[in-house]
Amino acid sequence: MTFELMDVDLDKLAADVLNDAQRQRLDELPASWRDSVYQYLQASLAESARDHLGYCQALGITDVVLDRVIRATGKALNDASARQQLIQDMVRGGASLPMLKSLLNVNEHEHRQARKALGDDWQKPKLPTLNDDQMTRLYHQWVDAGKSAAVDCLLALHQVSGYPLKTLWDCVQDWTHVKRDKEKKGKKRREFEGDAALQRLREIRAMGGRPGW
Repeated sequence: MTFELMDVDLDKLAADVLNDAQRQRLDELPASWRDSVYQYLQASLAESARDHLGYCQALGITDVVLDRVIRATGKALNDASARQQLIQDMVRGGASLPMLKSLLNVNEHEHRQARKALGDDWQKPKLPTLNDDQMTRLYHQWVDAGKSAAVDCLLALHQVSGYPLKTLWDCVQDWTHVKRDKEKKGKKRREFEGDAALQRLREIRAMGGRPGW
């Protein structure tokens, strides 16, 4: 069987197989001589490509390789579909683009596609202003949902509370920042207490005594 290399740019291929020094050598040749060299390279590459394609066809594809390709492409399609559905669910629930970028690395094109898939009748949820009682109740619901800023936790909290995901995201960000600040302060306090105890031990030993603990 004869293979036609319709989609192969042989001119570019012939140039790409040469390194910079080789291309410079050819550039120093007279034009007709240089063109002849390139034509020879193109013909050789085309013949090699046809031989390789013919060998690949004769060799065929094993069932193992085909099964692996089928599984890999199926998984890729399923993952892409699941991601699109998740992005749509989050946009429908009121997630903002910055929130989606932070959680799922969603780009603007994916965000536009998700909004388009929701249809013209879909409207972005309005963001409520929570009072102290609502905020306290929401905090306890967040704790029950896993006390996390992960997507699963936020979606579960959205289902329980009914608040838009953007509102939940802002609240969770505030709560996690407070938690981190407390952890930092606790760590600094422990470090301070440890340094003070070490200094006290040094003073006792300098006086020839022994610690009393």
